[in-house]
Amino acid sequence: MFLDEVIIVMAFLSIPTAVTSVIDKHFSATSSAWFRRLRKPMWIAPNNIFHTVWIFILVSMGLASYIVWKTPEKSFLPLLLYAVLLGLTWAWIPIFFRLKSLTASLIIVTALIPIADFCTYLFLEVNLEAGLLMAPYPLWLIYIAYLKFTMYYLNNESTYDNVISL
Repeated sequence: MFLDEVIIVMAFLSIPTAVTSVIDKHFSATSSAWFRRLRKPMWIAPNNIFHTVWIFILVSMGLASYIVWKTPEKSFLPLLLYAVLLGLTWAWIPIFFRLKSLTASLIIVTALIPIADFCTYLFLEVNLEAGLLMAPYPLWLIYIAYLKFTMYYLNNESTYDNVISL
């Protein structure tokens, strides 16, 4: 019984992290030159911090989803919304890195904020710890949305020319 539980916990922890890692590795590597050429704000987090925060958030989300899953009578809607949240998070990576669309990636990340907020709320309704484990994600998304907005602003040629001419 204990081994079965360990395998289940590991699945909940590893699925968000592993899938995100595979998608990120596949799409971001092919466009790293494009990303390096983008104008970025000076307050952007270094890559190692970005990756560390993402791993922390994904593991936290995985653990939170496991906790919610352990309460089957209350878990359907929270886990359904969690699946949507993961799907949109995973869709964002190729949209940003493969399509190289600052606009579409900004729209998706902005849409993710209320979804992550509501998912966190639903997790909190099921279990306090699950909600607290989800809480960093909406906060991180606010930072990401502001970062993408700033990058959009800095890389929009007409905006950039207007700022330079001031």
